[in-house]
Amino acid sequence: MKQKLIVVDFLAEIGHVKMLQNYISILSEKYDIWFISSVKYCELINTSNYHTISNKYFDWKSKFEFVKNQVQIIKKVKGFIKVTDLVFITSFENISFSIFWKHEKTFALIHNNLNKNRVSDFFFKRIKTAISFFVFEDYIKEYLVNIVSNKTYTLPHTLNCISENNFKGKSNIVFVPSATGISSSFFETVIAFVKKNNLVLYYKDKSEISSDYVVTKNYFLDYYELLKKSEFIILDCPFDYRVSGTFYEAMNFNKKIVILEKEGIFMKEMKNQYPNSIKNFTDEKIKWKKTEVDFSRFILKHSSASILNAFIESQNES
Repeated sequence: MKQKLIVVDFLAEIGHVKMLQNYISILSEKYDIWFISSVKYCELINTSNYHTISNKYFDWKSKFEFVKNQVQIIKKVKGFIKVTDLVFITSFENISFSIFWKHEKTFALIHNNLNKNRVSDFFFKRIKTAISFFVFEDYIKEYLVNIVSNKTYTLPHTLNCISENNFKGKSNIVFVPSATGISSSFFETVIAFVKKNNLVLYYKDKSEISSDYVVTKNYFLDYYELLKKSEFIILDCPFDYRVSGTFYEAMNFNKKIVILEKEGIFMKEMKNQYPNSIKNFTDEKIKWKKTEVDFSRFILKHSSASILNAFIESQNES
């Protein structure tokens, strides 16, 4: 008989749907999964067993209302959980979670919860120590060891689509998947790079245009197809203790990744792990080697088997 695992998502972020679907699918091999979130989010996740919270608590117009609603969501979620239940929290807000969530058999996945502001950081450090954390990368785990007493484990990010080794792009496209596009300080540098290599730059912009060197759209419906066939992926990743899902998606297709502007700790760590896959526009010379080693290492680390083993091992150690 499978052990019951209650998966709770307090934030119901649309961008995390595929990741959650994959975690649930992977963990279902060993656990009897029940999912709790908003009515709308439960419909999107589309799992067999679920409890719903009214959508009204997931709409807010101010930070105060957001935290207030999170408190109400937590109170309602508690009504579905027994003391003996194992709980996997896939997103949470620091203040409400710190004060009102005390269930000890909890593993909480950290996304953008670190180094936000003094108030948020204050409450994060006061989350009940019996609650364990999951982080996406080992270096974040090492960081947390120095600031909290909670047990912390690494749980790799899921791969949100089938992996393909497309190191050599099937087109002359340079794709910038970030919603923020390209900053003005780097725009001319990128355009010069595109023209020099006879490429076409695709990026998001409200003013949709198409020329010999640039194609902009407000939204790319063929997002994954662009990722697959692009020659280069340009990312702006200044993050320190949060990760980039877009980076993981680019690595999933073995893309040549070029970093704009500041490299946060996250990208520095990724360059150490995958040195042949990632370059920076500030590098004196950008030379590419075949990245099969990087690609194979990445796919193994983020495989379903690795994720399931990491989750099971965390339960054995806790």
